[in-house]
Amino acid sequence: MVNNLIPNHVKELEKSGKWKQLYPVIRSKDGEIIDGKHRKAADPNWKEEVVPIVDEIEKVKMMVKSNLDRKDKPIEEKRGWALRVRKELKKRKENYGVRSIAHALDISKSEIQRWLGVPSRDTLLPFSRKLVPMFDEYMLQESEINYKDVRKDSYHTIKEGGSYPTLKRRSWFFHEDGGEFSLREYAQVQDFPNDFIFVGTKEKIKDQIGNAVSPKMAEYVARMIPKGNAIELFAGCGGMSLGFEKVGHKILWMNEFNKMGCRSYHANFPKVIINPKDINDIKINEIKKEVGNRRIDIIFGGPPCQGFSLAGVNFKDDDRNKLYKEFIRVLKEIKPKYFVMENVKGILSFKEEIKEDFEKEGYNVEVKLIKGEEIGMKQKRHRVFFIGKRK
Repeated sequence: MVNNLIPNHVKELEKSGKWKQLYPVIRSKDGEIIDGKHRKAADPNWKEEVVPIVDEIEKVKMMVKSNLDRKDKPIEEKRGWALRVRKELKKRKENYGVRSIAHALDISKSEIQRWLGVPSRDTLLPFSRKLVPMFDEYMLQESEINYKDVRKDSYHTIKEGGSYPTLKRRSWFFHEDGGEFSLREYAQVQDFPNDFIFVGTKEKIKDQIGNAVSPKMAEYVARMIPKGNAIELFAGCGGMSLGFEKVGHKILWMNEFNKMGCRSYHANFPKVIINPKDINDIKINEIKKEVGNRRIDIIFGGPPCQGFSLAGVNFKDDDRNKLYKEFIRVLKEIKPKYFVMENVKGILSFKEEIKEDFEKEGYNVEVKLIKGEEIGMKQKRHRVFFIGKRK
């Protein structure tokens, strides 16, 4: 069986006695066979040569150089080389992305991408303007990540059956064997159902998942409010709408500036009116006209949270909070019975100021910190919800 692994031209050289001399089995100083495993298996007495290499990356580099041109070398073995280097770079606390692995092995980045199953730019499909699911089937492009700018706590190895840390738009989850989560697995971390459709590039879909309000968390909060007609601001791909709809609320209209987010939303909620304009440019009469004569009972959404993440900043003067002020503007004009505003835990630093803003508009406000692990989620995701009822 082992002999079948040796090509015929090698067998001919072997018969002549030249092959063993020209191509000895190479071992590292610590005993690992770097080149010639099949030759050694075919003939235990094959000539050996020991090279003074013990460094893990140098050993893999020599394996690669010895075997790179062999077409019979299985891709799984090549993937194993890349993962060994990645593990070693991570152990050394160095960058361990595709580019870094390629640099360490002195081969092209596209070759590493091929080994790891990451599509390179020359194999990407052309952009399609049709609403099509692009989930684990194909993707359009994957932007370069500057690994120097990524925080080390963005990378997580997830043990089988274990819980998940908070998934952010720039988080990377890996299985214990080193394989990264698929897009569908990232969506499962956020408790999206498996039939939820995402539209966009791989990177854009991952952003949508990481930025979304978990449908399970949204459902938990939605049960605190009587069922009614609702509109959503800053809707993203629709995680919050999904939770509210599951409880029995009827979503009439949504606003989201991100075009890929709108396309994902439309793929899952085809009957909801979508307004993709910048919220700063949307007039209240425009919303009322698009909704028609239907009553709006609830406004919900999660304004982008950059300005809520830093304590010690003057909340009202922080220009990054202008989208929060747009949420207030729409609420003031529509005057629904209830509202729900979701945001990151850091917003608690400004809790009293925010409550005061809502109370000025005629609402009694309750603030709830919802912890994912306490409501049946496997993800340790903590989010704050301001829940208002008109006085």
